[in-house]
Amino acid sequence: MDANRPVGLLFAGNSDGTYAVANRIEDVLQALSSRLGSNVTIDGEYGQWK
Repeated sequence: MDANRPVGLLFAGNSDGTYAVANRIEDVLQALSSRLGSNVTIDGEYGQWK
């Protein structure tokens, strides 16, 4: 596992940091790419994480 790779886009959580909700980064990149009409990548990689 590479600790420097994003796994999700955080969009909600409580004020003390004990609970958070995120979308999987693959889903975020796919949705943004579809909406923008071009591939959105992070460091040149698109949905390559396992």
